[in-house]
Amino acid sequence: ETWPQSQAVRAGQFVFLQGQSGLRLDGSGLTGADDAQAQAEQAMQNVKVLLEEAGARMEDICKITTFVTDQATRKDVYPVFGKHLAGVNPTSTGLGVEALWKSELKVAIDVFSVISDA
Repeated sequence: ETWPQSQAVRAGQFVFLQGQSGLRLDGSGLTGADDAQAQAEQAMQNVKVLLEEAGARMEDICKITTFVTDQATRKDVYPVFGKHLAGVNPTSTGLGVEALWKSELKVAIDVFSVISDA
């Protein structure tokens, strides 16, 4: 890294999360080295923790962008995201990419939220 980065930034009612993956927030390593589904589950657990720390909830998610390094893993990854986003209905963009920032990562999710007044 060439500059300091944050896992989450709250700007007023907006919450921006750094792309989340199978890397555990406590820095103890990767969940699911060869398992995109396990990495997706860890990513969504990370998202929940980071949103809550910023004063947001999963229900505040407005937009997600999903990155997979193998299109075939979408069938494993999307149901995990769907489980965590049930009833939320954010807009979504899915991208197939050649690689993520660490070669063992199979999936990442980028999240944008707006904290509701309700």
